[in-house]
Amino acid sequence: MVIGVLQFELLIPGAESLKEKRAVVRSVRDKLSRELRLSIAEVGAHDNPSLAMMGMAIVANDGPRAHELLDKAWNRLTELRDGQIGNVRREVIVPSREDLAEPVTGPDEAEIAAELLEHYTHESETLGDGRP
Repeated sequence: MVIGVLQFELLIPGAESLKEKRAVVRSVRDKLSRELRLSIAEVGAHDNPSLAMMGMAIVANDGPRAHELLDKAWNRLTELRDGQIGNVRREVIVPSREDLAEPVTGPDEAEIAAELLEHYTHESETLGDGRP
């Protein structure tokens, strides 16, 4: 598993209100999410009408695929009409095997059987019906 992250400034010079900014942000977010099937959100500068801090992330099987998807996203961003791209930070994260959690295991069948028998025996004793 490889995670690709792209953080960027979306400059919106024509926006004079937060409502105008939100329309541009929504358009960019919806287009990239729909076309490239990635996660994208506004992550900062929420109160600035002419600037949106954006972040996007993808999960891929390997590094080359992650880079390919980030390249496609970058190409779409350079084609924007309503905004311009400012500072950009790109990162591809490859978790190590040591970072992966240990497999989760539950009780084995013998433990379950013993617990059920104990519960059933306790219930029978409490009810006093003479069942074993």
